[in-house]
Amino acid sequence: MNETKSEMSEHDIDRLGQLLAKPLRQNESRVTKDISERLRVARMQAMDAHRVVLAHRTAETAAPSSTAVKKQLAWWKKLLAAIPVAAAGAGIVFMQGAVSDDGTGEMIETDLQILSSPVPPSALSDPAFLQYLKTQNIDMAKPAPSTAATQSR
Repeated sequence: MNETKSEMSEHDIDRLGQLLAKPLRQNESRVTKDISERLRVARMQAMDAHRVVLAHRTAETAAPSSTAVKKQLAWWKKLLAAIPVAAAGAGIVFMQGAVSDDGTGEMIETDLQILSSPVPPSALSDPAFLQYLKTQNIDMAKPAPSTAATQSR
């Protein structure tokens, strides 16, 4: 009986209960009906408490430990964490295709055609165009070497 309550087996607890009940049963005939009824209720409550303790013990051994549950859920957490990364990667791939086909090549070709063509005479009468030429330090009075060569022909 050197064991503590938490280390006692069910057999030890039952044996202790029987040892305590033996002297009570011997004097049972001398106890009044009121006291015997109270003792009966106390025994019923003790048995109910004992059943609750046993139920908790069996539930603890039957239930999986929290570490096992955490291990089972660990791969779900990893999967859920990978979903936003995969979505971002897919978005980058799709955006790459959209950016490369945005029509910038066509705009560059159009700008090159406009800039390489000769300036029409009506542009010289536009005050905004003349202001642009002044800010860019372009003198239209002197023809460019390439336009002089084309005009002399």
